[in-house]
Amino acid sequence: MNNRLCLIFILVFAIAILVSCSSKFSSVLTESWSENHALTAKASLPEINDGDMSTIGSTKTPNRVYTMEFPEDKMVNRVVIYNKNVLAYQLLYWDKKDGDWKVGYVMDVTSGKKQVRSDLNSLEIPQFDNRVKFTTNKIMIRVTRATSDGFAITRNPGKNDRIFNHKIEYIGQGRNRVRVDIYQIYVYGIASIREIEVYSYVDKPKM
Repeated sequence: MNNRLCLIFILVFAIAILVSCSSKFSSVLTESWSENHALTAKASLPEINDGDMSTIGSTKTPNRVYTMEFPEDKMVNRVVIYNKNVLAYQLLYWDKKDGDWKVGYVMDVTSGKKQVRSDLNSLEIPQFDNRVKFTTNKIMIRVTRATSDGFAITRNPGKNDRIFNHKIEYIGQGRNRVRVDIYQIYVYGIASIREIEVYSYVDKPKM
């Protein structure tokens, strides 16, 4: 009986140690982030950095871009986008040295995203969580696909229209026969984002 009690005590003690170590190891792996830099940035639309998930910033063609300018250079390691209808985009940052926009991250339509709960607004909000590494005073989100996009049929496409299909039909007979060119073009709709957050890595608190 004494041996059994001793064994149980050893097992309980070992489990307690494992749980404690696991907790400490987990805390070491936990990422630490700065305050949200976006809250002090000048944004192209005030709705995207007002801290309110119920407001929505919408952009139209031809550009469909969102920009943020920080008071000073920031090391950017994480950009979180709380989405409304965007499917794909490019995340760009301003390179002062070259005087040009550089691509920091690309989200295509096959990339994953997760849902986050906003209890304040009772919404399930799609969230894009981008891990990046660059120093800049400006970032840009350029939307390439949105759920509002679609297709249209036209006989006279514009110079910059994206043509996906070109079909030729004929109307009438004999000398009255007329060729008709029909084009299927891609139509860009309105892009909408609820909120954008920007963070830097910070040192983890000492244990």
